[in-house]
Amino acid sequence: MLKYILEQKFLSRDQIIRWFYKSKDANKRLWEVGLAGYLKKAPVVLNSKDHFLIKSHGLRALAERGTNGIRPASSIDIRFYFHDRTVTDLRLLFESIGLARDWKSEKVLRSELGALKVPDGVFLSPAGKKIAFELELTPKENSRYKEILSEYQNVDRAFYVVRGEALFMRLKGLMRNKMLICKLEDIERDPLKTEVFWGNERMTIKELIDAK
Repeated sequence: MLKYILEQKFLSRDQIIRWFYKSKDANKRLWEVGLAGYLKKAPVVLNSKDHFLIKSHGLRALAERGTNGIRPASSIDIRFYFHDRTVTDLRLLFESIGLARDWKSEKVLRSELGALKVPDGVFLSPAGKKIAFELELTPKENSRYKEILSEYQNVDRAFYVVRGEALFMRLKGLMRNKMLICKLEDIERDPLKTEVFWGNERMTIKELIDAK
């Protein structure tokens, strides 16, 4: 859990209880971890539920396990709150169903590469392909998408999860064979049955997992 908070900037109470503390005493365990100096609560204007950042004890515990060099978030940036939280939701989901492994978050990539522009994540697919992951909630200029794809180095494909039918259809036609694309709404409805498109091809997420 501490590693995810560091790498993904923050975790919500709901995310922690759903993915890490699944027992009946989850809230008690989370309170104890916070009391011990590993976590601190961070306010979010748009959401009244608790959110957590990592503290010094948590960083020290991770350093003892070999996780160093990643600068922790000092607060939650409200401008990117929904985007960042959704990226974390998708990472946890993809890892749990076997679609992604060895995930490197944006913060990890920045610390390793020293670059300002990095994808929202990079992971290995079930077939061992290196995938650059992007969550796209609002549209950009067409020329910018082409620039972004050209900036990705040492990856086999880009995988875009897109919100909204209009943006989905626009990117699906624009990028053709250069990226995988699916709709966020489909994942939220039924992850394994979500159709992923590239060029004229398409497979469900379950088929992509099974195709390894």
